[in-house]
Amino acid sequence: MNPGTLLGTVAVLLVAVASFRGPDRSIERVESAAVPQDKVPKGEPKQGKSASDKPTPGRAHAEPSRDPGKPRQEKSAQDKPGKDGPKKPAPATTSPSLPAPPPDRQGTPLPPVLDPPRSAVERRDLLQRFKPRNPIEGFYRVRSMTDGSGGPVAGARGYLVVGRDHLSMHLMAPTSDPKRAVLQSVVRRYRILGDKLVMSSLVGHRSLRNGDIALEKPGTVIERRFQLVGAVLRLFRGSGHVDLVRIE
Repeated sequence: MNPGTLLGTVAVLLVAVASFRGPDRSIERVESAAVPQDKVPKGEPKQGKSASDKPTPGRAHAEPSRDPGKPRQEKSAQDKPGKDGPKKPAPATTSPSLPAPPPDRQGTPLPPVLDPPRSAVERRDLLQRFKPRNPIEGFYRVRSMTDGSGGPVAGARGYLVVGRDHLSMHLMAPTSDPKRAVLQSVVRRYRILGDKLVMSSLVGHRSLRNGDIALEKPGTVIERRFQLVGAVLRLFRGSGHVDLVRIE
């Protein structure tokens, strides 16, 4: 065969092969561009590289892959390393406590705490709550007074306190001497028998006309007849009497 004819035949074959492969490659490029990369089924290789697959300038390496089921953890300011290295965690705060007492340098023990002394207390007043109240109990003020002859005593003053079992009486009457007065002060135990007030002297004294003081002997029994009309208590003394008005 002529060499020129042989070269012509080879050239025709090469053109035919080139024209045969050209349309297939263009079709492959069109299909890869039409189908998005995220729509490619799993297990099939991606057709070409997208712009996101290109390495970004300034990145040393890609971020490590993470599990899509776990939430992404953000680094706090304490976890981020500073200029001087990683930051230390902040110390845990505790509630303020009272300061401890100073130690006893001498080591002297405290004295024992002694209970206060106890003694029996006499409470006779508790028994009186169950006793009936006497009709003459109260606080009285002298309204008027007469002497042994029945004449009124001008300027007489005094008070009488009567309890359930005891009474205290204080009387004062003026005399012809303005610097002197007749005084009587007594504390007696009493009981009522009918219309009589039977009293037993505990302590008492009275002044005499000449200025002397007469003391009552303890245990001396004195009987006085009395009348109680409303708030007025009358005590008889021989031919005279003392009228007292209850004020409490």
